[in-house]
Amino acid sequence: MNVPIVFHVGTPFGCLCRLEHASPLLLDEVAVTFPKLRLLITHLGTLWHNESFWVVEKNRMSTSTRPPPTEIKTILTPDIITRIGPDKIIFGTDSPMPYAGKVPRMKEFVDVVKSIEVGADVLADIFHNNFLRLLEGDAAAGQTINAKDMLARLAGPGRPG
Repeated sequence: MNVPIVFHVGTPFGCLCRLEHASPLLLDEVAVTFPKLRLLITHLGTLWHNESFWVVEKNRMSTSTRPPPTEIKTILTPDIITRIGPDKIIFGTDSPMPYAGKVPRMKEFVDVVKSIEVGADVLADIFHNNFLRLLEGDAAAGQTINAKDMLARLAGPGRPG
């Protein structure tokens, strides 16, 4: 289908799902089985930041920002950006979304990401280029698969489906 697939992981809404099912580590199997898929892990993994970074660093996928502006800079450091690859991070928010009784303005998110000590080229990737790459992908690399076949491939021979 050659479309990006977005996974909402590390949900803070624990009452809506089991946290074990929100682990970004579950996406490693998908990324390895389907290496040409364009995958996005949301929110830097929310409460699973390290796990998200491991999966994104290892595989061809991206993650998007979203934690409250006060937390982004402590999570998304220049070292992390370099380690997982500046081409794998996309700016994003759930704005307007309240945090600690306050609804941050979009400008707060933008300003905190701009304040991360990386080059202008990396910021251009985070704010623009990486998103376009995720959306457009590589038409030649597109693979068409339906959900039933995808589940069968993930289960693999001799594995429970």
